[in-house]
Amino acid sequence: MIPLYSVKHPVGRLDVDRLRADAEVITLPPFAAGELPEAVITEAGLSISPIRRVVSEEAELLARRLYAMLPRVRITELLAEVHAWTGFAHRFTHLRNGQTAADLVALMSAVLADGTNLGLSRMAESAHGLTHARLLWTAEWHIRDETYAAALAVLVHSGCAGSAFFFFSRTAKLTGR
Repeated sequence: MIPLYSVKHPVGRLDVDRLRADAEVITLPPFAAGELPEAVITEAGLSISPIRRVVSEEAELLARRLYAMLPRVRITELLAEVHAWTGFAHRFTHLRNGQTAADLVALMSAVLADGTNLGLSRMAESAHGLTHARLLWTAEWHIRDETYAAALAVLVHSGCAGSAFFFFSRTAKLTGR
């Protein structure tokens, strides 16, 4: 077993000899003394191996069958459908006049570009009929921290938890959580 040391008196600078002299020796519990192949404590410190994915063949087969049952939906169609249920896109109001976006396709594309970190330029290249200038104008005038928060509140209140997840990543980026 490798001993751990608990310091009785805190020190300003790490002095290993003083720590060992002032410390009580605590022994590691059996599970930490080499019985876990994924976690090893050495002189250099704690080393934890990545968790290996262990999935049975039956589970893989079941997962493939379940995914085959799911309909193939484009994310833009999904956003439009969620908006039809909840009206969340109407919370992305114009900065100056407070009106909702007239071009919902541009708004949804700008939100999607932001939520997936694709960026407006690449979204304009992949979207038919949308220019970078149009997406940039829409994003600058309609997409702000407070409009994301209002749209998220609508999604959460409506019970669209899966849709709200899309916005949680954006909210987490904004708040640093």
